[in-house]
Amino acid sequence: MKRLTHLRWMAAAASTGLLLTLAACGGSGGGTPFNPPPPAPPALSVSTTSLPDGNLSQSYSATLQASGGTGTRTWSRASGSGPLPDDLTLSSSGVINGGTPTVEGTFNFTVQVADSASPQQVATRALSILIRTDAVTITTTSLPGGQVGVAYSQFVSATNGQPPFSWSISAPALPTGLSIDPNTGEIGGLPTTQGTFNFTVQVTDDLLDTATADLTIDIASAPSLAITTTALPDGAVGVPYNVTLQATGGTPPLMWSRTAGNLPSGLLLDAATGNISGIPNGSLGPSPFTMQVDDSVSSPPDTQTLSINILSALAGRNETIATATPLFNGTARASISPYTDPVGTTPVNPDVDVYEIIATAGSIVEIRICARSLTDPRCTLATPSPLDSVIEIVDVNDVRQTTCRNEGTDDGVTGLADITPTLFDDTCLNDDITLGVVQDSKLEFQVPGTGTFNPSKRCVP
Repeated sequence: MKRLTHLRWMAAAASTGLLLTLAACGGSGGGTPFNPPPPAPPALSVSTTSLPDGNLSQSYSATLQASGGTGTRTWSRASGSGPLPDDLTLSSSGVINGGTPTVEGTFNFTVQVADSASPQQVATRALSILIRTDAVTITTTSLPGGQVGVAYSQFVSATNGQPPFSWSISAPALPTGLSIDPNTGEIGGLPTTQGTFNFTVQVTDDLLDTATADLTIDIASAPSLAITTTALPDGAVGVPYNVTLQATGGTPPLMWSRTAGNLPSGLLLDAATGNISGIPNGSLGPSPFTMQVDDSVSSPPDTQTLSINILSALAGRNETIATATPLFNGTARASISPYTDPVGTTPVNPDVDVYEIIATAGSIVEIRICARSLTDPRCTLATPSPLDSVIEIVDVNDVRQTTCRNEGTDDGVTGLADITPTLFDDTCLNDDITLGVVQDSKLEFQVPGTGTFNPSKRCVP
């Protein structure tokens, strides 16, 4: 009876389009298990959400990524999509590459990916690529050497990229005493250590792109320390004295000291600057002494024996080169002449006072006369002079010099425009700081050779 019932049930089930599997007669054991249908494939999607920027005239390559779907994925630009950057294409495997873009800007487009299932799945994503100017590049390939104790200044340069740039040293370090300006790329300072210094300089542009370059600076040792002052001008009792000792080589700062002898009474040495100044008030005649200069590192010191001769007064009238009154560094207060001068009634009969200066060839000396004290804050005359001052610079042979730079825009003599106002090529004759306006006078004189040069101050009534 059970078997017949089983057969009829199967027939009824078949007529309804269902397939049923029943257990065998007698209860437990045997039979085929139940198999559910396979799950649906995961949804296809584009997992790339952004693309790297590109640079003009540089090759570009980026690979798109997707997830989900079934089988092979095929990439393309979606219908209605904007263009890719010029010279770039999208391959079916999802690679964007090609030549080198030549047009700057942002390119917006839409990509799509399709799988190989049936029915087929398709996913899209809107993307963009920014094409900008070429990446920043450091163009400096080498730097000149420097020297201990000598100021150093060199600029590192970059091209392309998006200004402004920011500069730094990434490794290991600049020569001791030097640093880099983060805004200008200037490597500058005062080297203090000899040696070869290798370092890496880095530049970052406004888009945070960076570039580096390996550079080297060789720092040579400082030249030997040497005192170059070999003679000092005479002084006079009661007359301010001011002169500065000079030295070359070594590593600044320098330190001066007196190792033998004595300075004339009333004079003092500034150890930091080498300046000797004061008002002589003691014995007359020469005062010999020995000066020493030391630098800030280990250079051997140098010494020089010098002497200052102190006179009783500025002797005699100073109306000729032979009787010129010596001048010293700094500001000197003096009357028109050490003694009473005859008063001229016309410019044809001016008073002439001659002063002697000693200067090194190539050095620049400024000579200024404050006769009326109208504009110069350094002039504090209680009673301005009624005379109009004139400066003339001649050599020991009374030949007027032509290596001056006149104050103002005129030539200082005729009132004509000075076409080379920055050069030392003017006639060394000046009537006014500004012609016809101020009574005071000034000349800047570049010493053409060695020896004594005598500025003649002519005061016209």
